[in-house]
This record gives sequence, structure tokens and C-alpha cells, in this order.
Amino acid sequence: MALLKRIWGLLVAIKDALALLALLLFFGALASILALQTPAAAIADGSALAIELDGVLVDQATPISALAMVSGDEIIPQTETAALVQLIDRAAADPSIPMLTLDLNRFLGGGLADLESVGAALDRFRGKDKRVEAWATAYTDDSYALAAHADWIGLSPQGTVLLRG
Repeated sequence: MALLKRIWGLLVAIKDALALLALLLFFGALASILALQTPAAAIADGSALAIELDGVLVDQATPISALAMVSGDEIIPQTETAALVQLIDRAAADPSIPMLTLDLNRFLGGGLADLESVGAALDRFRGKDKRVEAWATAYTDDSYALAAHADWIGLSPQGTVLLRG
């Protein structure tokens, strides 16, 4: 009887290994097919990178809980500073992007270190002889701190600038 249990255990282990191998092969082939069908994004010469900052700049975004989504509480959007800096630096290195526009209408601010990091990235972008423009209906301390790194700052005729200090 013990011999039959061992043989049965060996057969189950072989079946499990073959099933796992088949799943790995299936998902590997599926990933390969999808990777081949995804076209690379083409950027036309003279394109402007439009960045619409929404919410706050943070070092690391807080995951949104399912309870917050269901409860109807307002969820404040977050932008990770490192990802934004990387985006600006990649655009600075791309010769087909001569300009960057910042839409700061829904920007709520960020910490001083975050603002300085993004400002430094904007300065590096401008250092490549590229243009930066900032737009907003109203500027606060944080949004104007980013706009100050731009070549041109746009403000609505009915807009406002509210600086403290």
C-alpha cells in the first residue's frame, strides 16, 4: 500500500509540474505576441510636452483604499516627484520636443524639496535651449514657484496671484 501512495504522489507531482510548465509557456507566448503588436509611440517634430499637474506633488503616492472609493470621499490626486522629473529629463533629451507647457490650474502644491526638484528639472530642460511656458487661472506660492522656472507665464485676465510673505 505504501508503494502505491509513493507512486501516486510521484504521478501528482509530475502532473503539477507539467501544468505549471504549460501555464508558463502560454503566458510567455501571450506576452511575446502582445509586445510585438504594441506600436512604439511616434513623436512628431516640433511637438510640445503638455504637463497638466493635478493635485499635489509627493515623494511617494499613497495607495487609494477601496473604502475611500466606495464612500464617495474626495480623493486628492497625487503626482510622484521622481516620475515627473524623469519625464521632464527624458523630454529634454528628445530632440523632437522643443517646448514644454505646464498647466497649473488644478495644482495644489507640494513640499519645498519636491518643488525644488521639479524646478531644477525645468531649468535643465531650458538649458537645452528649449522653451517652458506656464499657464494658470490663479497662482499660489507653490504654483508660482514652478512657474518661475518658465520662459513665459500666462495668467487669465480675471486671474489672480496670491503670494504670502
